[in-house]
Amino acid sequence: MQQTRNNTNKSVLSINSLNIDEIVITNPKINKDKRLTAGIINTITKSAIYIQTPFLINPFGVSSFGESETYSISLKAIGSQSENPDDISKLFSFLKQLDNIAVDYGITNSATIFKPKKYTEEQRSIVEDLLYNKCVKSSVGADGTVYPDKITLKIMKKDVDNTPDLLVFKDDGTKNMKEPLEITSWEHLQSVIPKNSPIKAIIQPKIYFVNSKMGINFKVWQILLPNFERVGRPVSYAFSDEPSIFDRTEPAIEDSTESFVEKIPKQEKAEKLEEDAEDSEVEVDEE
Repeated sequence: MQQTRNNTNKSVLSINSLNIDEIVITNPKINKDKRLTAGIINTITKSAIYIQTPFLINPFGVSSFGESETYSISLKAIGSQSENPDDISKLFSFLKQLDNIAVDYGITNSATIFKPKKYTEEQRSIVEDLLYNKCVKSSVGADGTVYPDKITLKIMKKDVDNTPDLLVFKDDGTKNMKEPLEITSWEHLQSVIPKNSPIKAIIQPKIYFVNSKMGINFKVWQILLPNFERVGRPVSYAFSDEPSIFDRTEPAIEDSTESFVEKIPKQEKAEKLEEDAEDSEVEVDEE
């Protein structure tokens, strides 16, 4: 795939240009490997669709699983403090609509996808709940807590050396951000994308069929890191270079009782001011 290198590419949809009526799923067909395939197409550009997400929190960082070490990164429907929550809502609303279209598609083409079985609209719950893997994951805790919606992005590997096949950019406040970082390994990628940090991504929804089931997942082709540095535990010499109290030249301590007595009222006054300040704090009941 020729990766998109700027946000002016017409194949990349911004949040405000998302329109589910312009999205279709092509008819399922058997490829040369005798596998069922289909594509999610933008009817305006006549090409695959790529979506630019807002800055979203990734809760786990870059994760790997399985013997083949498949790498992925999850994004929650929660953004950074500067992110517009309406944009996040629009994105996840669009993706949920995409899930609904995919279920419609599964019912229409059920004889091909789920053969030898065929399903009707009256059996929609079977397709939706048992045979389709949604791209937007929702979860509820045992105590009834509703967690934010989440999507998972698959990170591709380069054929030549199995290193990450994506572009990573860093917003450093200059034009240099248009030059991708040099990612040399999966460990390096994990180090530049710490967990619980916000990232923006260019993602591609893909439909797949396996074992008479179907679903939609995402490939990620580009990631933009925000202009900030995470402050963590110091791992090298971190002491200040300010002079030690033992190096400072202090006035000699006065031994006279008179001087000591003069300081007592000042100390009591300071303590009283501190006490008054504490008494002035009023607790507010939160409704």
